[in-house]
Amino acid sequence: MLLDIIDQYDIQTKELLYNLRDQILDHVGQSVDSKKIVSFLGKVGVIGLDETEKTVHIGVPNEFVLTQVKKFFSKPLQEAIHAVYNNQFSLSLVVYA
Repeated sequence: MLLDIIDQYDIQTKELLYNLRDQILDHVGQSVDSKKIVSFLGKVGVIGLDETEKTVHIGVPNEFVLTQVKKFFSKPLQEAIHAVYNNQFSLSLVVYA
């Protein structure tokens, strides 16, 4: 479960990950229909940042959502990461359940 992954972090890291998720989704929402965001991105979350590999890890609940997010949201999510976090970081999608 997503909360189990996030709960392992200290308070500051949790806040960073939650805030980053909100900023990313707000940015994606500027160019993507809100119904699609609710349907496919409602249960995703930023589960980690890898400073060494310059990667933002976004967790999805299952393989179906992973497929849909890759198909419809990879580019908007990558653009959002560049816009709201760091333009040197790339997107990594992983199933967290």
